[in-house]
Amino acid sequence: MKCLRHILVRVTLMGCFAFIGAVMSGSSPATVERANWFFIDRSVAKHVASELSISDEQRGQIFASVIGMSDAPTAVGPAPEIADRVQGEIPMQDLPVRITEDIPMVQGHKFVKFEDRILIVNPSSQLVVAMIPRYRLLP
Repeated sequence: MKCLRHILVRVTLMGCFAFIGAVMSGSSPATVERANWFFIDRSVAKHVASELSISDEQRGQIFASVIGMSDAPTAVGPAPEIADRVQGEIPMQDLPVRITEDIPMVQGHKFVKFEDRILIVNPSSQLVVAMIPRYRLLP
């Protein structure tokens, strides 16, 4: 059964690549664009490309550190999603030094504190690269 599943997946992938190759060779730009939309959901591609890969343990460490910062303002309004741009009026703060030392991949990033989540933001692009919801960390 497992072998049959692998064969079906391979055949399907080969068929998709053959279709893409046929569409791309000598097709009009409009046809190529339709093929791109068919095979790639751009919002998913944008989401995957911009999200930081931090573990649940690291998320918990960031959340516990940031949520306890009483001097960090809490943003109001709807929170942006991953790969969305943070609006200029939402205050971004520097991550605590001990967090950037323990988790080097967040170095240079900022955070936005909401009532129910913490957003990690790339300050140069102002894109949300990680979201740490409060309820995900409960046992």
